[in-house]
Amino acid sequence: MGKNIANKQIQLTIQGQTVSSNFGTIDTAQFNIEQLLNAGISNDLFSAKEETLQEGEEALLQALAEESYSAYIALKEHPYFLPYLNEVSPLRFYNETNIASRPTKRKSSGRLELKDLRAIPFVGSWSQLKQNVTGYYGVGKALQTLDKQGKWKAVEAAIRQFALFQDAAGQL
Repeated sequence: MGKNIANKQIQLTIQGQTVSSNFGTIDTAQFNIEQLLNAGISNDLFSAKEETLQEGEEALLQALAEESYSAYIALKEHPYFLPYLNEVSPLRFYNETNIASRPTKRKSSGRLELKDLRAIPFVGSWSQLKQNVTGYYGVGKALQTLDKQGKWKAVEAAIRQFALFQDAAGQL
């Protein structure tokens, strides 16, 4: 997306089990280190483009982000959101497994509250359902809203122009 995006360093935050699973054997360590080096080299090679988000493009992406976030927050505030997650997903079983270093929620009160849930059980539960709510829920609503506002051609142009929306071969 051009020179306005900070790209002077890569910072990693890796927790205990991830360290052992990503770097615990020579093969996995080599693979993951190669991926990190590739990301840095690719960034250096391809970010030198003079393409930079124009003011209108930044506003478009900001509008997409705001609409998407609003839709996600509205879903999280729905009265059936937590009961659904608790009853349909494996959330309530995370605490019974021996795969995490922390409990499923911060407070031990009987009532399940979103603010008490820890990230790994919350995201993991959605992942087990094959529902990437935490990653993509609001995107469709955001695209629909911008389409209704007559901004669809700008969205299409952004999708075609920026590597963010393309695979390694430059394909959409």
